Amino acid sequence: MAVAIFPIQVRFYELDPYGHVNHSTYLQYFEAARVAWLGEIGQGLDVLQEGGIQLVVTAVATRFVASALLNDKLTVDTVMVEAKRVRAQWAQHTWRGDE
Repeated sequence: MAVAIFPIQVRFYELDPYGHVNHSTYLQYFEAARVAWLGEIGQGLDVLQEGGIQLVVTAVATRFVASALLNDKLTVDTVMVEAKRVRAQWAQHTWRGDE
């Protein structure tokens, strides 16, 4: 499947008291990337809702490798790895530069 690329620059209000992106913010990054990708393929949230479809996150697994800091330029890669009648599974990764 095709990988969607979503750029993000870390903003001040996303930082924890130690100057790192708060761990929960990554979930917001992932959500924004999924919604943007759906819009790009003509299946935006408005289209899905009109069709009676709602996206509900039922499980999340994350692994943190390195901290992101203020003004870092990140990329979220998104791919739908499974799509069934009532369920979809996504794989998403956040990268900083060439890391």
